[in-house]
Amino acid sequence: MHTETALAPGALAFWQRYVANEIATGHPAPRLYDTMMIGGDAASADIGAQLILSGRKTTTSALPSDFDGSGQRPPRPGDLSLVLDGHDDPVCIVRTVSVKTQPFRDVDEAFALDYGEWDGTLATWRDRMLAHYADRLVENPLDTPLVCKRFTRVWPLPA
Repeated sequence: MHTETALAPGALAFWQRYVANEIATGHPAPRLYDTMMIGGDAASADIGAQLILSGRKTTTSALPSDFDGSGQRPPRPGDLSLVLDGHDDPVCIVRTVSVKTQPFRDVDEAFALDYGEWDGTLATWRDRMLAHYADRLVENPLDTPLVCKRFTRVWPLPA
């Protein structure tokens, strides 16, 4: 979990504008769950941020072991994440809609399509994600549990 004091100055200012907007519209002050960067490098983070901004990407995933020893719990519905691009600049805030931990084999076409990457098919999603997690999979990779998160962009709102 990230606190406001752990945010870079630009990300902190972005978050504070969101908080001020929520308070000004009569909502309680929101709490930040984490920062979110897609992929493992700057280029993929830039692409992921753009996919989220465009509305094409509304799901993401992680292995349960990603939360072990990190001090961060798995996401829950309602959690807010600050999406960063490949330069650690904030681009938007998303709210977790649902979280489901399930074996790779049970991920469906809708989740793969909403992942917003590649050709949108389950076969390509599965190939790419099994390769991405290859070093951390169980003996039968399709039995590996996966934390599947759905989210929606809440700020800034689409034009």
